[in-house]
Amino acid sequence: MNRTLVDLVRSMLHSKGLAKWFWAEALLTAVYIRNRVTSRSLPSNTTPFHLWTGKAPYLSHLRVLGSKCSYVVPKCKLKKLYPRSKMAIMVRYSSQSKGYKLWDPECQTFVISRDVTLHESSGNSVDEIDVTDTSAQESTTLAEPASNEEGGAETPEMTSPIKG
Repeated sequence: MNRTLVDLVRSMLHSKGLAKWFWAEALLTAVYIRNRVTSRSLPSNTTPFHLWTGKAPYLSHLRVLGSKCSYVVPKCKLKKLYPRSKMAIMVRYSSQSKGYKLWDPECQTFVISRDVTLHESSGNSVDEIDVTDTSAQESTTLAEPASNEEGGAETPEMTSPIKG
């Protein structure tokens, strides 16, 4: 299973041209998907998710890792003339809500949002969005009021692209 997951991670990162430091997010996405698809070692038409929960998995929300997307900036973060949406990259499915975990390269933070428009067919790589900054912090900015994944610590404020 370890080799299978590593192969999935490698192919997901390579297919969209994502930096190697997204490997942990890609691994969580690979596990999420593997738990929702059938396997030869299981009875026919069953998945690990179905065996664990007793319910069939819901698959219509699955999207391509590394896809460009735009997300709606929450009203509490908006100023009068700021844009109402920002560009980001979908890096995985949120573990704490029905949404996606996105990488916002402008703010250098992860954002969790349900209000996302994915642009899966807009090319094969994320060339227009710079994802190569290895000094990125693992801070999480939530687009919805909720606690961050580590729990306890407050989330940092999103910085504005306009100074002044």
